[in-house]
Amino acid sequence: MDDLPEGVSISADKQLLFYQGRHLYVFPVGAVRSINVERMKPAKGAGGSWIEILIDGIEPGMPAKAVVAAEAAGADDLSQIASEIALALGAPLNLKPYSYDC
Repeated sequence: MDDLPEGVSISADKQLLFYQGRHLYVFPVGAVRSINVERMKPAKGAGGSWIEILIDGIEPGMPAKAVVAAEAAGADDLSQIASEIALALGAPLNLKPYSYDC
């Protein structure tokens, strides 16, 4: 695990999704519900964007979990990489409507 790069990775057999940030998360690829991109345009605040990976509960009765996998300064900075992640995982991509950083 020491060699796992920071960010999102997929196992060689495409069965597991790894997210290495402050913590390490490991999920079955089949549990990924969607890749969401929250997008904020500048207003009083600077704006920005972030990618959330929405994961189904691993066991029955467990709630879904959203893992923030990346953050960026611009509202559209992560749209392309989120699209690539969604394609690699076979998960839907949800580019959320713009909101304003109030």
